[in-house]
Amino acid sequence: MSVWQDKTTLKWRYKFMYLDEMHEKKGFETMKKAQEEEANKKKNLRNPPPPTPPVIEYESFRALAKRYLEDCLRLMSVDTVRQKENYLTAFADTFDRAYPAKNVTREMVVGYFHDVHDAKGKSLADRHLKEIRCLFNWGFNGNGFPYMNPTVGIKKYNPPAKTRYNPPTEDILKAIMAATPEEMDLIETYYHTAARRSELWRITWDDVNFEAGIIVLWTRKRKSRQLEADPIPMDDRMRAILERRWKIRDKTEPWVFINPHTGKPYYRNSRTVKHLCEHLCKRAKVKRFTLHCLRHHVATILADMGKASIYEIKTMLRHKEVRTTEIYLKTNPFVESLRATLFKTAEAEAIKLEAKKSQNASQDGPQ
Repeated sequence: MSVWQDKTTLKWRYKFMYLDEMHEKKGFETMKKAQEEEANKKKNLRNPPPPTPPVIEYESFRALAKRYLEDCLRLMSVDTVRQKENYLTAFADTFDRAYPAKNVTREMVVGYFHDVHDAKGKSLADRHLKEIRCLFNWGFNGNGFPYMNPTVGIKKYNPPAKTRYNPPTEDILKAIMAATPEEMDLIETYYHTAARRSELWRITWDDVNFEAGIIVLWTRKRKSRQLEADPIPMDDRMRAILERRWKIRDKTEPWVFINPHTGKPYYRNSRTVKHLCEHLCKRAKVKRFTLHCLRHHVATILADMGKASIYEIKTMLRHKEVRTTEIYLKTNPFVESLRATLFKTAEAEAIKLEAKKSQNASQDGPQ
């Protein structure tokens, strides 16, 4: 029996062995209290809490940011981490290199926030604030920074979202016709897969299955920020493009798309990618649109045709939430359903009214 009452003191105690080590505690007023304490002790021994990171008392802001960015690299793409680094470095440049992170005050953040707003606008100011807030939240949540987050209570500007330009089909076709063969493959693949830009550059020949008619796209657009595979069907046009590229591929490279100017894979911010549509639109003499506009365009075309529900479009775009698809389509399926019901009701009432008018007219006519 591991719990018993001491006959001398009349107090309760527990005693047990775990992993060749004796654990004992005494002085409990009741048996129930001793049993509860023993159960908690055994639970903690079997599932020990993670070690608390040591507090770095005089850690500089730059050192804290460096640790944070190193941790981000485990979950995020290099481009995303590089963007975070740019925002945090811009803030760090406003004080000494060795300035302690715990000495960063709310007033310092607010002053910087307003300065960015005045120089570069609301959207960019909000992004700077977001990255500074993420850094301090990370530090506070078990990463050696047990101090108040100086961004608490600072409200973002939240500027109204800009309406994304949705190019007409004719302009897209003109842009494609103005493309070189390599550019045409890129833009057509983007169009036929409705891929995100970064997903297109990640495609390797291992992701292409001609027998099954499947292309695997890899995305980080998930809460975990880990790369996840999204298999999508390969239509006839995509098969033709990929089969042609397979025949002329560089067998030493795994990538489907290789930048002809560098001989290396494309990356998110390469000039060829960034300005691809801009150059095509200029050549085709149409209004400028971006690669991501094509993704919105595909979703809108499907919705306008009326042959796919918003949930089917959500599946094609590989959104996790239907709300994201609603943003693409600038609509709400429930509101649209109610509006359709209202129109049908109004139309039925109008027909009844016309019938009643005709009936009254026939009754009032000459006998």
